[in-house]
Amino acid sequence: MNNKSINLKWPLRADNENFFSKNKTTLSAIREIIKVLLLTKKGERVINPDIGTNVPILTGELFENVNKIEMRMKLEAEISNAFKSFLDGIELVGLEVETQDENPELRLNDLLVKLSYKINNIENFNDKVQFKISG
Repeated sequence: MNNKSINLKWPLRADNENFFSKNKTTLSAIREIIKVLLLTKKGERVINPDIGTNVPILTGELFENVNKIEMRMKLEAEISNAFKSFLDGIELVGLEVETQDENPELRLNDLLVKLSYKINNIENFNDKVQFKISG
């Protein structure tokens, strides 16, 4: 049995051995780091309040239906800045945003964010991460 792990999976949950589930590959660890960074609210980490983004609160600021174009621009700016500030060597390549109009499984003002990124020092490497923001 391979017990090597790189980081914890979030949200924390037990695995079959009653310990926290862990990422065991570099790729899954990078995906986890990206999601944790983007879904951490600025100011949430007491020791380092600069870590995080405004991504988790963007849809919560709205009292009307999400404007997909405006939201995509805000998300792209937040994600690009977070990558530059905290994930040196990882670059945002593309961003898709789905609303309830495209995805009926989403609730009003929920967003499904699909982003593609590249790691600058790995030639021809592209990957995708997706996450949901609840409004």
